[in-house]
Amino acid sequence: YTRPSAEELSAERAALNSRIQNSLEAIMKLPDDWEGAAEGSLSVLFREQPSRRKYPDYFKMIVNPIALRDMLKAAKRNGYARREQIASDFALMVANAEQYNQPDSLVV
Repeated sequence: YTRPSAEELSAERAALNSRIQNSLEAIMKLPDDWEGAAEGSLSVLFREQPSRRKYPDYFKMIVNPIALRDMLKAAKRNGYARREQIASDFALMVANAEQYNQPDSLVV
């Protein structure tokens, strides 16, 4: 086994972040009522963090808010070193939605 060089690791990281960026951009471009979506595309609800003015209680309840746009910004600056990190961010986003919204909400 030969340890990868810093250049190889940097190239791998850039490639990973490029794939993440492309995927997030595709998700964010989905129309709100794309064919095949049971209730329309709910990605619109996750594109941006809620408005602090409209939902001040959200930021009191949710310790680590995150949205698709935050993940996209991280990917654009090569912020993800491993696939597990983006998976963790998606899991956090879902957990935040489950914590804030009622169980019968369309969001969860």
